[in-house]
Amino acid sequence: MERVRCVGQGTLAPDHLDLIAQSDHATEVLDLVLRWLQRPGSRVVDLDGLAATGALAQSLSSHEIARMAAPWTKLPADSAEYLAARAGQVRSTISRTRKRFVREGVYLRRVPTDDMPSALDRLAELHDSRWSEESSFLDGWKRFRAAAVAGAASESVIIHELVSAEGDVIATELDLLCGNSLAFYQAGRRTEREWRGSGSVLRADILQWACSQGFAEYDLLRGDESYKADWSDTKRQVVRCRMGVGPRGVSLIQAARAQHILRVGATRCEAMAKELISRGPLKSRHEVHSEQSD
Repeated sequence: MERVRCVGQGTLAPDHLDLIAQSDHATEVLDLVLRWLQRPGSRVVDLDGLAATGALAQSLSSHEIARMAAPWTKLPADSAEYLAARAGQVRSTISRTRKRFVREGVYLRRVPTDDMPSALDRLAELHDSRWSEESSFLDGWKRFRAAAVAGAASESVIIHELVSAEGDVIATELDLLCGNSLAFYQAGRRTEREWRGSGSVLRADILQWACSQGFAEYDLLRGDESYKADWSDTKRQVVRCRMGVGPRGVSLIQAARAQHILRVGATRCEAMAKELISRGPLKSRHEVHSEQSD
């Protein structure tokens, strides 16, 4: 069975995807793509990470199966203005940790292109150290590393590192550059207590650099992780659309929907059963009547 997916879909989680076409050809391009997706034959079209307001997502809206928020924020020319709008606890963490790091000789380093392969290896190590099995990012590491090296050469991928006085990298963040937007993609940091707050200081330093370079927004991409609320003010939506084409494709989608409904129902029943059990033994009508009579 043919399956049409977005490049990188799954582990690498691409976001804000849509068709690219000159404005005077946009309608024609959309029509051609939709006709290609629905051409004769059987297949499953499963497109994740589409921009909710994009032409492709709008055309496939009846096939939308999931929606997720992607936090982001506008960046002013003055980074102090941006930081002043952050929560007090975030500002305090940045201020206290940064002062300590300055005393200890910790500094920010923007990785040059020729050192990108080594920086990516450090990212993988620190990401694994911080998140381990909680993250599936490294499952797609081989593909990602190759794409990141190529992206660095074209200046669309950048890595910043916080480096100790001894030259050890204690925190790292990889960002994507697209026009006037800077998008956070992945990060890693040392987990020892002495380096607590390093991730916040690194991100604050990166955003200070981004403001000075004239970037208009910082996009944290999809995900509802609580820390993203510390750095963002609003959200965009990304969607997943799935449709079946042809007899077998349609049948597979219908079966998947039925399976999902059954799974949701089973989960609800299990939750209800646990709640009833937690209330104690069930009593028969006779027992309840006897207690009331007494």
